[in-house]
Amino acid sequence: MSTEYIIVKDTNFELGVNDDKEFSFNLPWNIVRSGNRRPIISFQIKPSSQLPVKFSVDINDHPQIDNVELSSNDRHLYWEAINENDTKSGDNTVQFRFISGQGSLRISDVIVWFNT
Repeated sequence: MSTEYIIVKDTNFELGVNDDKEFSFNLPWNIVRSGNRRPIISFQIKPSSQLPVKFSVDINDHPQIDNVELSSNDRHLYWEAINENDTKSGDNTVQFRFISGQGSLRISDVIVWFNT
């Protein structure tokens, strides 16, 4: 078994309030998706405002990070284990959504880690 990764989006992108962005990525046929070997999504996120903001992340239209609140404009690093049946071999999508707050969200370095 080996651990591999796909860089979904390396450069920064920004979301305004009520904006969302979707990106595609492809997983191999032999991906492990169960138990303690589930895929992981990681990314950096930085609000432009000191006021609380809320965001969500979906994989293939399935919530993974739902209505999470950030309360400072520091850069945050996120690692989230993807729910067991929410990825598939082949084409997948990840959607980032800025739900509420002020300013913008800057997101970068979106990576999906997985085992084969």
